[in-house]
Amino acid sequence: MTKAPVLAYYDPKKPVTLQVDSSARGLGCTCLQDGKPIAFASKNLTPTERGYAQIEKETLAILHGLRRFKQYCYARHNKVESDSKPVVSVMKKEICRATPRLHVQRLLLQIQQFDIEVVHFSGKSIPVADTLSRHFVKDTYPELSDGLDVHVHTVINSLPVSDGKLQDLRLSTQQDSQFQTLKQTIIDGWPESRHECPNSILEFWNHRDELSTVNDIIFRSQTLVIPSSLRTEMINAVYVGHMVVNKTLNRAKDIMFWPDMVKQVTNHVLACPLCLTHRASNVKESINPHIVPKRPWQHIAADLFTLDGRDYLITADVYSNYFEVDALPETKSKTVIRKLTMHMARYGQVETLKSNNGPLLSSEEFQKFASDWNFKYVTSSPGYSRSNGFIEKMVSIAKKSMKKCHETKTDPYLAFLEYRNTPLNCGYSPAQLLMGRRLKSILPTTNEQLKPSFINYKSVKKSLQENKVTQKELLR
Repeated sequence: MTKAPVLAYYDPKKPVTLQVDSSARGLGCTCLQDGKPIAFASKNLTPTERGYAQIEKETLAILHGLRRFKQYCYARHNKVESDSKPVVSVMKKEICRATPRLHVQRLLLQIQQFDIEVVHFSGKSIPVADTLSRHFVKDTYPELSDGLDVHVHTVINSLPVSDGKLQDLRLSTQQDSQFQTLKQTIIDGWPESRHECPNSILEFWNHRDELSTVNDIIFRSQTLVIPSSLRTEMINAVYVGHMVVNKTLNRAKDIMFWPDMVKQVTNHVLACPLCLTHRASNVKESINPHIVPKRPWQHIAADLFTLDGRDYLITADVYSNYFEVDALPETKSKTVIRKLTMHMARYGQVETLKSNNGPLLSSEEFQKFASDWNFKYVTSSPGYSRSNGFIEKMVSIAKKSMKKCHETKTDPYLAFLEYRNTPLNCGYSPAQLLMGRRLKSILPTTNEQLKPSFINYKSVKKSLQENKVTQKELLR
């Protein structure tokens, strides 16, 4: 295999094909032109790499082949033959959709410098790469491994292991026989066909290329896979705010996953007797949607409402739907001004504040407040509060949450927190739209999800505006 009569000479005018394979302890690859070998390479895996899931090892084999034969593969289109169907599927997806919990995403980023097409071949069709992966030379190529070992350490330590919820999830995963079978299958590699898959984990088959395991917790992309013993508790936790079906589902999908989750959460919400009691009657009114602001906290709306004999002020951002509810010890303009001043000091000065023509918000003292803080005060049509429909909707959401929490003896601020964390139709939650990050809640969340992230506000504005147009058409 290493002598001149066996190897062909490299021809830069001919296409290059790589055959790669991975075993439990090593990698093998062959560089071919016209079906003839140009060079061979193998690599024994480090102790850390031996702990990778099989899909990660197969991707690592591709990276190893490309970097080992970079002088043959760089700046040209290459065909890569692998016996792993999941890797072929992952390669066709966008990098952002590959789970960060798999090292696959990191490997894919390094592969981006090469122009490749990955195709599936059965193991018997690539016997040389298969043999080399099992009978490798004792050379670890440390320059191909150091960064990945650091990444493994980073992934494991990024999990908030002190979080009680994650500890419960880890223990439940260890005690669940189905999840132990699933974990071992992820590590060893999924079978070639569906009928070879163990019946106990067959429901995960369609998600096999998105699953990974870190520190005894199973992930699907960045969402936690919940074992059966905790699913009822998780549904109750995500439904603490008694939100409608779509919002509850959006909140659930943002942080957790299990097969048939959508149906179970939907049935739970629709069967809630408390929500059926407080369900609003259908009202058909014409709608005139307002223009979506260009940025967060540019235009806000405020209103007062009464619940159980107490007065409250609600302040909401028109762009993000993020709202604050303040109890008013006394119904005076100076009290309302003090609450609004606190919010503007916290989130910034606004350009416009809109409310109804209530006496507390139209007094001379309030007009001076608007002048001092240099914002425009706009009032809705007299006697027709629906012309300020946005804040009326926010009042409705807040009051319903508070009523339901009062009847269930739960903290209404937990409900407000879950609402602020629940994605809107644009794909981002009110907290993300306002502050660029998710908020820590009682639901299990990884540190990666809590980090601030970039949000393309132009695309969000376009999506929100399209949603308003769609709603108008549906309500005609």
